[in-house]
Amino acid sequence: MEINGLDDDLFKRLINNVVTKMNKVQGKQMQADDFKLVLRAKKLTDLSKIPVVVMQLLTVWFDNEPIGESQCEIYSNMIEFLLKRYYKKREIVSEMEDMEVDDCSRDRQIPKCLQNNMYCKVHMELLTKVATLAYNTLFTDNEETSLVFDRRIAKKYLSDPEIEMSLAVGILTQEKVLGKMSIRQSHISFIHKTFQEYLAALYVALSPGMVTNVEEKIKRVCCSIEKILEMSQIFMFLSGLCPKVMVNLDEHLRQTVSEDSMTQKYRGENIF
Repeated sequence: MEINGLDDDLFKRLINNVVTKMNKVQGKQMQADDFKLVLRAKKLTDLSKIPVVVMQLLTVWFDNEPIGESQCEIYSNMIEFLLKRYYKKREIVSEMEDMEVDDCSRDRQIPKCLQNNMYCKVHMELLTKVATLAYNTLFTDNEETSLVFDRRIAKKYLSDPEIEMSLAVGILTQEKVLGKMSIRQSHISFIHKTFQEYLAALYVALSPGMVTNVEEKIKRVCCSIEKILEMSQIFMFLSGLCPKVMVNLDEHLRQTVSEDSMTQKYRGENIF
């Protein structure tokens, strides 16, 4: 189901079952149809095909938290909700009132979609490190470690406590695997590729001093129509988080598409 996505029937069944169960647990009377109307009104039909994202959106909506208007706002709010739930589960929500915004948050221009998210601002240093991990794993020459990677790769950007908190919050997930010589290894990934793409775009937005290096790396990786299509979601996030970068990348993307062998073949077949 995760690989193929949700068809309309599975989507309706998932929503109905989850809302029914959550109503019983929390003593509410929320209606599944109301959630479907929200998704339709916000034109989130593409996201509604992704089970993990649907579940995150459901929990945000069920707790009467703002879902957001743009996709950048939506993913920002889902991460805000994950952080808030992390504290709520540990019954330490009240501590947030006494916590100060990260120096990292003060020193950088926070994207508009995060400016009202208190939990994100308090943990901006952690989010910046997770975003760095997202960017460097997505834009890598080793595609085998792009989406699922060894814990050692995560430790290049995050300390062990930061990895553990990211796992506890739910931004990252971990799977134990049996390695060589019966050594237990850990494979880490983001909760879903779209979260990884959002965070990679956030890294770009938070790194204005490295724009040239970032753009060159993106250009090097996005060297074909296939790779551009593969990265299309991150370009959508970049358009919302740092439109200037997308303006700078636009010419390269157009030229790459124009010169790609697939385009040349299509033009050759339709020349007459």
